[in-house]
Amino acid sequence: MEQVIFSSGERLPMLLDDDDLPVPEACEWFLRRCHLALQTLMRNSGEVLVIHRWARKRRINIYDRIRSGKQFTEADLTSLIEELSRPQPTSNKVAKLAVSPNTRNKRLSTASQHLLWYIDELTAAPFFR
Repeated sequence: MEQVIFSSGERLPMLLDDDDLPVPEACEWFLRRCHLALQTLMRNSGEVLVIHRWARKRRINIYDRIRSGKQFTEADLTSLIEELSRPQPTSNKVAKLAVSPNTRNKRLSTASQHLLWYIDELTAAPFFR
């Protein structure tokens, strides 16, 4: 995760893949939400990062999966919810076993908003029909 600072002083988060290249779908979602406070965008970027870490561990390309029309399995969704409920590594400190219910709910909300936004973008695209 990087923070981009534009010449205007505006800041936006940018999710990078394993090759340090921007993840276009995630970056577009952040750009569409640039009207939000920076702290909200940074929190959202951390939440989207959790989704991408989960997908990387399971060798899933979230966006390819959605584009293909192949549904996520119950096991996939259960695993994602569990991952969103865990503290994420930020340092060498000992982590708690679970995040607070409020944090978990924010992560679930952001995950669903992000994935639903992408589905909406796909279904609105003329090439999808």
